[in-house]
Amino acid sequence: MRNMILALVCLLAAGGAAAQGLTLDQAVEEALANNPAMHSAQARQEAALSGATAARAGFLPSLSAQYRYQTLADDPFMRVLGHQTIVNSRDQAHWKVSASQPLFTGFALASGLRLAGLGVQTRDLEAREAALDVARRAKLACLELLLAEKALEVSRTARENLAAHEADAQRLLDQGLIPKNDLLKARVALAETVQEEERAKARVRAARSAVNVVLGRDFDADTRVEEWEPPETPEEPIAALVEEALAQRPELQALARAMDAKDQEARLALSKGFPKVELVGAYEQNGDDLAATNNDYSNDHNASVGIQAQWVFFQGGKTRAEAALARHEKQALAGTLAAVRDQVRLEVQQAWLDLSVAGKNRETASRSLEQARENWRIEEVRYQQQLSTSTEVLDAREYLTRAETACFQALYGFGAARADLDRALGRR
Repeated sequence: MRNMILALVCLLAAGGAAAQGLTLDQAVEEALANNPAMHSAQARQEAALSGATAARAGFLPSLSAQYRYQTLADDPFMRVLGHQTIVNSRDQAHWKVSASQPLFTGFALASGLRLAGLGVQTRDLEAREAALDVARRAKLACLELLLAEKALEVSRTARENLAAHEADAQRLLDQGLIPKNDLLKARVALAETVQEEERAKARVRAARSAVNVVLGRDFDADTRVEEWEPPETPEEPIAALVEEALAQRPELQALARAMDAKDQEARLALSKGFPKVELVGAYEQNGDDLAATNNDYSNDHNASVGIQAQWVFFQGGKTRAEAALARHEKQALAGTLAAVRDQVRLEVQQAWLDLSVAGKNRETASRSLEQARENWRIEEVRYQQQLSTSTEVLDAREYLTRAETACFQALYGFGAARADLDRALGRR
């Protein structure tokens, strides 16, 4: 409840309500649907699924067909006891349909299928990681837009306040109650505020364009973001958060899958040392017409079925070297996994500390804003009663501007810190 009150102090400081638009959750969902990074990740997922389909097809029989037609210059013959005997026609047609079914491949097909399955899982994890990054970018971009809009409101309020102060100074000068120097100071301060307001407008346009890029919208779309209500600071102990991150971070899971893949690569390499056995069958026709149905010299058709084996039993140590390569790469990945786990622990701790600091800064900034607003009110009254100088009024307005800006920076800085913690934990 206290955090909500502190947030309202900052949100009401600029004196207006934000236009209706996207909530942070809606912005995240739109970014996940339209951001090019997600499209790339999804394309890689589809590619991995196609690879798995190809690996499964290796277990199925393969079918092939061939056809040949040729005309010889002379009749083919053979000599038998000094006599020429024609053994075939000059026109020869041949077609054949064959099928083969792998029976044993030294576990190559099974290893290839497991590799493809691990590839699908890895691509899914990479898509999850891309989603975490896109979600974080969408949150930060929206918070930056809200901060820029609040800074613009602060600039407008400051300009209106200083314009009113200039009018007071002009009135008092006309009455001969203040020196002209007071009026000049008010005009210079007002001019500086007008310039700052223009800079603030430019920052809003840039921030809105950044949101559009993340959401996959037109660069110049008039995107609006609804005001953001800060969540409570998480009460989980840091140890529990670290354990959650170690269990949820997709890059850690992807490294584990990569290590499993190296085991399969080693097994696949060793499978080359086993014989390959397959069942083969064929049907063929031979003749002197295009369909190969007429044959005056031998049977025009035949069929066969059998078992075929091939064994490459020596390749100069290549098989063992390839298996050793995969094992060593797995050891390297194990070291990388340990390093990334340590990095995740540090990221969670840093994000948790940043969020804690941001929460405390919100309270400090809110109290400072209340004091600055009261100081500005008092100085305005004192100036109108000729109890203070224009310099003191301008200083009070500057303090108020800084306090309002700091309040919004603390509020949206808390949101950015929360987005960083969510990313470190593997949450969207």
